[in-house]
Amino acid sequence: RRSNDAALPRRVLIPLSLSCPEIVRILTFLSEAGGDFAGWEVALRFHPHLPWEEFSRKYRRPLPKGVCVSRNRALDADLAGCGALAYTWSTVALEAYARGIPTIHLDILAPLRVDPLYAAQLLKFEAAAPEDLPAILRRLDQMPPAERLKGAEAASLFVQEYFHPPQAASLAVFFPEQDQ
Repeated sequence: RRSNDAALPRRVLIPLSLSCPEIVRILTFLSEAGGDFAGWEVALRFHPHLPWEEFSRKYRRPLPKGVCVSRNRALDADLAGCGALAYTWSTVALEAYARGIPTIHLDILAPLRVDPLYAAQLLKFEAAAPEDLPAILRRLDQMPPAERLKGAEAASLFVQEYFHPPQAASLAVFFPEQDQ
């Protein structure tokens, strides 16, 4: 878990899925923000099976102003270097949240609502419109270390409860005893 008494790295990581229409929606959302990310760098993490070069060749979309592509091979390196993680439905959000990294759900896949952190309360934000993202980033810049620490502790507990071990009664639904 990261120390929450230091300043956040001013980098937002956005992990992307293999869904090209979803990637286009995210790029459109970021373009409509007009490059205003409150002084933060926005880095896209393309899926290993769909690198930026392949996507851009097929869809001929430029990167939005103020957005770059992460070249880190390891997810761990990307998470270590980000101060926030923005996502649509990626389980990478759970990993970031467990580390105490503030998460920003990009609520742009309506009518679908597939947020794995839907019940999280602290260090979790919602951006439904492009102008929401810089406002959230400014809020993170102003967040006192004590509030970040409280949020990180709550996030760790949330993820522990999310991944509770299976119970016999729960497993019995899927694996009923066979009559011998």
